[in-house]
Order: sequence, then C-alpha cells, then structure tokens
Amino acid sequence: LDVPLTVDEGGYAEITREWAQGARLYGQAWVDRPQGLVLLYRAAFDVFGWQAWSVRALATVWGAGLSVAVALATARVAGRRLGLVAGLFVALLSVGPRLEGFAANGELLASLPAAAAVTLFAVWLDRRRDWLLVAAGVVACFALLVKQSGYDGGGAIAIWLVLAAWRRRLPLREALRALALAVAGALAPLALSVIHGIALGWHDY
Repeated sequence: LDVPLTVDEGGYAEITREWAQGARLYGQAWVDRPQGLVLLYRAAFDVFGWQAWSVRALATVWGAGLSVAVALATARVAGRRLGLVAGLFVALLSVGPRLEGFAANGELLASLPAAAAVTLFAVWLDRRRDWLLVAAGVVACFALLVKQSGYDGGGAIAIWLVLAAWRRRLPLREALRALALAVAGALAPLALSVIHGIALGWHDY
C-alpha cells in the first residue's frame, strides 16, 4: 500500500480527480482509455477515499479476484486440484515487480473481467443456462471497455465455440446460438459506451 504510484496510475488518478470535479471526460480531462478504467478508479476513490493507497487497494482487490476467477475456471474444466494450483500460480507470479503486477494498470484491471467471462462460460458448459452466456458477454465487453486490448476473454469464448462446432463437439446451430447470446450481452455495455462517447463529442472520444 505504501509503494508510490506508477506513471500510468498517477495519470489515471489525476484524470479521475479532474472528472470528479466537473471536467468533461475526453475533453478537458483527456485519456486514451475507454470509460471502464476511469469508472474503476472513481469507484476505488469513492470507497477508500481520495488518497494514493486507494489505487493500491484497487489493485489488491482486483488481483485477488483474478486469482479466484482463474482458479474457478480451471476447476470447472480440469478439476478442483488443478484449479487451486492455477489460482496459486496467478497469485504468486502476477505480482512480480518486473510485470508491475502490483499496479492498477489497464492490463490488470482488464484481466479480471476477461477471466470472469471465461469462468461464466465454463459454468455454461455444464449447466446450459442462457443467462450465463449473456452475462459472459457483458463481462467480456467490460474488459474491452477498461483497455482496448482486453478482448482475450471474449475472443477465447468465440474461438472455443467455433472449434467446438468444427470438431462436432457441439451442433452448429447450438454453437451459433451460444455465440449470438454472448455477442448480445456484449453489445449492451458497448452501446452505452458509444452513446456516452457521442454525447461527449465523438471526435474527442
């Protein structure tokens, strides 16, 4: 909690402070990240207060959540023991200083929703409930709205469904329906983000 903020963290924190004080996001307070990242910083400051260690608290909570999400996803497809091992590896290796794993940067903040989307999809493989696919799409899109390169969770789901249909592990119709539900879930937060961007001024956004 006492480690000074990195350049990225300090920049995001300052943008969030300006936005909270009434500056227009992407106008007077410009950042090259979608709204999700700024919303997470705003939530951290609202919960923990306006001090530097609030950013560290966000990274700690997010890192712990990532370990749990990876453990749950792995346990679903490979068993509880391997799930625990996978979660432990994430907890041990992701905090390395060379990786800046302690930092609340875009990579860490996008990785939890991406992993959570895969976890929801893994549960769907067992239970076949439509709402799980929609929820996976929503969460996967939020990863993209935290960092533009956070498409790996949703991408993994799409690739699995395509391969499952190709290898005939799923009927083509069922795979396409599942993909459509996940995409429909992703379109909801994406549409809200685009509408917000248009309202702010599309060029700035």
